[in-house]
Amino acid sequence: MAGRYQFLGVDPQPQHVALTDDAQVRVNLALDLATPRPRPPLTLDLVYVGKLSTTRRSAEGAVLAGACAGATHFARTLSFGETGPIAGGVDRRAGCGAASANAVGPPQRCQRFLRADLIGLRDATFDTADGNIKFCPSGWALADDICVKRAAAVIHECTDEPEDCRAQCARGSAPSCTRLGYLLAHGEHGFVRDNLQALAFYERGCSAGYPPACFNIGVLHWSDGGVRKDEALAEKFWNRACAAGYAAACANLGVLEMQAKGRPVDRERAFHDFVRACAGGEPHGCLNAVHVARGQQWPLSDGDVGGLLTAACDGDVANGCIDLSTWLGQHGAPAAEMKPLVDKACRLGAHNACASSLPTEGI
Repeated sequence: MAGRYQFLGVDPQPQHVALTDDAQVRVNLALDLATPRPRPPLTLDLVYVGKLSTTRRSAEGAVLAGACAGATHFARTLSFGETGPIAGGVDRRAGCGAASANAVGPPQRCQRFLRADLIGLRDATFDTADGNIKFCPSGWALADDICVKRAAAVIHECTDEPEDCRAQCARGSAPSCTRLGYLLAHGEHGFVRDNLQALAFYERGCSAGYPPACFNIGVLHWSDGGVRKDEALAEKFWNRACAAGYAAACANLGVLEMQAKGRPVDRERAFHDFVRACAGGEPHGCLNAVHVARGQQWPLSDGDVGGLLTAACDGDVANGCIDLSTWLGQHGAPAAEMKPLVDKACRLGAHNACASSLPTEGI
């Protein structure tokens, strides 16, 4: 389908995984058909350096190109790094030590595909606000950075079953602690809403290095909900999550910078945060980056503007579709090319776009 991937880098993140049987090897290792499948048990050291992401949240309205009769999913994110011996926290053999959060791509010789986040073509949409992204097939769950069969897992990522979330959190599953905190913060699945308890579980997940938990701590400290409101603490935890590659945190940092209280607004820093959010697949970051850059003397080409607006519209941001239509019109695009964008904005709830998309001829 039409679209593009953008790279969001992170400082090198070493991981250690152990695959115990053939099924785990098949599910967890990305091997081409010509590569012999390793025999378990298998121990791997990995270095994660970033991901390619698209802002697309669904395949709705997308035109599939190619031999797609049996297609079921598309890849929203592709994680990259390297496997091999790790010394001193980075894979020196592969050169992953050159990776950083500000890199525009994975370092040379550190570009091995590690994992994909697949989204069903028929899914209407999905929500990452709770950090509940699914990387594993049905019947499998994340456990210590690999997919394992849920029934056999000693520790695994829970879904929405409260008792399972409590048990897995107690065993040390940071995603399960985060999910439990989310259920408490929103009063879901039989829980009474309790932000203080939610904060405690988020803190356990964040301390274990799980970025969505750090992001959610920032949200609690920013909102009025029974937890001490503290903009500085919100910024601290969003910075931590953003540096680890959690795009929504980068977007919030940009908004925070533009709404700075008691200090000058740093538009360039906000722009950097929004661009980073966009690269991580957060479509509102794409549109905000364009808005912040307007009138500034920054190296943002006209083509870059079009790319950012396209990414925003692909990500179902109504105003992104409107602005993209306007941008295309300014570049001489025919009405037939602009109308689908206005129609999409209307479907997404932009009522001014609906007025623009009304037929102009009598019936």
